[in-house]
Amino acid sequence: MTNAKPLTQFLSETATFKMPRPSCGFRSALAVLVALGVGAIQTSCSKAPENAERAEKPKQIKGQVFIVQNNAQTVKLGAVQVRVLKSSPELEQRIAARHDEAATNLLALRRTKEQLASQLRALKQTTEKHRSSTAEALRAIQLCDENLYYAKEYIGAKTNLVEGKLEARKYILEYPALKKEKEALHESLAAKLGTLESDLAKLNQTLDSIDTAINRWQDLQTYFGQLPSGEVASTVTDSEGRFAVELPSNGRFLFCAQSSRLVVTETEKYGWIVPLETTNESELILSNHNLLVPTQTGLAQPGL
Repeated sequence: MTNAKPLTQFLSETATFKMPRPSCGFRSALAVLVALGVGAIQTSCSKAPENAERAEKPKQIKGQVFIVQNNAQTVKLGAVQVRVLKSSPELEQRIAARHDEAATNLLALRRTKEQLASQLRALKQTTEKHRSSTAEALRAIQLCDENLYYAKEYIGAKTNLVEGKLEARKYILEYPALKKEKEALHESLAAKLGTLESDLAKLNQTLDSIDTAINRWQDLQTYFGQLPSGEVASTVTDSEGRFAVELPSNGRFLFCAQSSRLVVTETEKYGWIVPLETTNESELILSNHNLLVPTQTGLAQPGL
């Protein structure tokens, strides 16, 4: 068995032990490695800001706002404010749901309006015919009274035309029944006319309520009222309806715009809330195809 050294002797020898000095070649190699490491660290540090700057470099998005009329003429919309918002799935789903609901209701309301408008035209024609017939029946009653007056005058006149006086007396005898017949006809026609005019008024009220419902579903505030207040960018279209904004190059955004114009005697209102991926797209057209709601210039397709 090996004799163990006393603990005090072991500690004393360990304390006096010295590391041998490295050779010159070792020191040179170590210096090279340290220099390379520092250089690599400096290089990576210098590239990091450059990469970050490249990733955050904005991308220019160009676009135009215009409407194509039914006669194929293009109306460019100038002085239109275009707001750009950061998009989110929840916001897009909410707007798309509202759009689909509005499109369904507007389609049903417009079909109903067309049917009622056709009924209204037919009812107006029928009403006018009965109004004319009622007026003629009233005139017939007045003629009875006039003929009675002239018959009495003829009998009292000094004339030898016996046949004429006989005809006058005959008319006087038949007058009550004849007038009663004319009055009954007039009363019947007047009653029918009253019913037609009442139906006409009710139909007009129904059409007015349909127009109110259409206006409510076309109200752009129901869409734009749901949008957040903060915006990433904002601009205004020029006289040609063109615009340009700078955005982050790797995001999804909503382009929002409203406009209106007078068409004959009515004001058409236009609204857009259209998403765009700046990663893949650099141009955006706001026109009939992505309107929020249909207009008289053509039916819109969902923008989301």
